[in-house]
Amino acid sequence: MALVLAPAVAARTLTVGPEGDYARPSEAARVARSGDTVLIDGRGDYRGDVAVWHADGLVLRGVHGRPVLYAAGRAAQGKAIWVIRGRDVVVENIAFVGTRVRDKNGAGIRLEGGSLTVRRCRFEDNENGILTNGRPGMYLTVEDSEFVENGAGDGYSHQIYAGRIDRLVVRGSRFRHARIGHHIKSRARRSLILYNRLEDGFEGRSSYAIDLPEGGEGWIVGNLVQQGPRAENRTIVAFGLERLRPPARLVLVHNTLVNDQRRGIFVKLAPGARARLVNNLFVGRGLPVRGEAEEGRNLILHEYPFRNPAHGDYRLSEYAEAIDRAEPWPADLLPLTLCCEPPGPDAVGAVPRRDFGPPDLGAWEWRPVLPSSAQGLP
Repeated sequence: MALVLAPAVAARTLTVGPEGDYARPSEAARVARSGDTVLIDGRGDYRGDVAVWHADGLVLRGVHGRPVLYAAGRAAQGKAIWVIRGRDVVVENIAFVGTRVRDKNGAGIRLEGGSLTVRRCRFEDNENGILTNGRPGMYLTVEDSEFVENGAGDGYSHQIYAGRIDRLVVRGSRFRHARIGHHIKSRARRSLILYNRLEDGFEGRSSYAIDLPEGGEGWIVGNLVQQGPRAENRTIVAFGLERLRPPARLVLVHNTLVNDQRRGIFVKLAPGARARLVNNLFVGRGLPVRGEAEEGRNLILHEYPFRNPAHGDYRLSEYAEAIDRAEPWPADLLPLTLCCEPPGPDAVGAVPRRDFGPPDLGAWEWRPVLPSSAQGLP
């Protein structure tokens, strides 16, 4: 008997919006097949539309502006605006706003299986921005995105909350004004937090800025982390304070950490954790590290060494002590290298880092301020 192979199903492009194939994203979610691209028109009204995405290899992208998905009292399966269950799913250029559910754990996106990459998205006024289940084989990557005022105000919901997944990567993103929860909480086996802005300003009430409660392997590189005077916790970065999962190792390199409280702890480590702290700039009152850590060249200052911190400009001023003070990138930390800086005050996306002489401490390399005419400005 001859073996008959079913023909491969070609990937499709589905359009959503006023002139699209489907009026609402949930309609496309019901028919989407693995490998499809779904283009969502930013000119559409999708208020109260929620969806579960099952297929693998989907690309879900906002076009013609950024579509805004307002929860408006609804949540897919009582969990989120979008529940993602497929593998290798990409979500780009979409805003998720206002999720509320009965258990106060509603999310803009809930990742329940496989892997997800989020790019250039915005999460605002949800109980969680992104929340994941926790099991091996799951991965979450967040790039060039913005998280604003997420959290239920109970301390158990956060801007990003990754469960016991294999890897979390957060890069070039901006976090502001978490509601009593953490900006980033991760139980992932490996967490890479690279070139982001995490800040309270003067009104924000976050708890920890970064919490890795079960240890694992944490890489915190090139970030601005600012804790405001109204923050609910006096620790900025916490590692392993619930339990320690192997390898129980934290690497904290070239970060600018600012404490605007009268006292506090910049980095708090559980007993038994291994930590390497190199080329960081600690600004404000408080203890740089509580716990055992291998420290390279770091600097703690009580006075601001920045250009204009009142307006969010934490780049080094011309006379900052941190200029030219950093060690060369430690060879034992390769293959990861320092390539970028965090976004500016009103931007998202990591910025390429250029050295002007020996490297500087902290997240930014000092550079001369050019006259406006030299920058092509009026």
